[in-house]
Amino acid sequence: MEPGTGETPLVLGVCASPRARFKDTQQAIKIIQETESYQDLYSTIYEFASNKKISNSEALMWMALFGAAKEGADVDILLLKEVLADAGDGADILNEDGRKTVAKADAMVLASPVYFGDCSSWMSRFLAAVSISGKVVGVVSVGAKRNGGQETNNIFTLMTALSRGGVVVGNGPPTSQYGGTGWAGDVGAILDDNFGLATSLGTGKRVAEVARQL
Repeated sequence: MEPGTGETPLVLGVCASPRARFKDTQQAIKIIQETESYQDLYSTIYEFASNKKISNSEALMWMALFGAAKEGADVDILLLKEVLADAGDGADILNEDGRKTVAKADAMVLASPVYFGDCSSWMSRFLAAVSISGKVVGVVSVGAKRNGGQETNNIFTLMTALSRGGVVVGNGPPTSQYGGTGWAGDVGAILDDNFGLATSLGTGKRVAEVARQL
């Protein structure tokens, strides 16, 4: 089935971390889609994170997209550092590839590090530059402390998405929070936070569930 046609929901992972480093998105998608279990993906993330080949935000996004894939969704990835640019007059633009990727998605998982209790400026710029009306939106975030503003970032981002016509969801049962909440400072430290990875998994599953229903 063709992704993004409504037959199978397409969930787009959007990473707003300036430290995103796994640029081969097709390989990342293949890993996510072909991995059989949470533990297998955790082992892969552990390997990449230990060698600082993947940022903490990317790790949460991968786990969320894995949850979406296990719910029967197609998945795609967008690294904002690769597609967002300054137009030169203070306005931000998303390049053509980025716009096409967003347009065909039925749902999105927005992944960002926490800055002063809010998302990165790239995520704010992205949400101001695209149309997300009717798309299901979930959020995962990572902070340097266990209570480092992850929930406030999730709430603020969900409220922004809601104001722009998005259909917002949390991570669903059993914890039913505002989304994924990762705890990590240095690149790769997310591998020590099973709770954050689990809440991100739940966010992706919930996004896919609601997208499929809609």
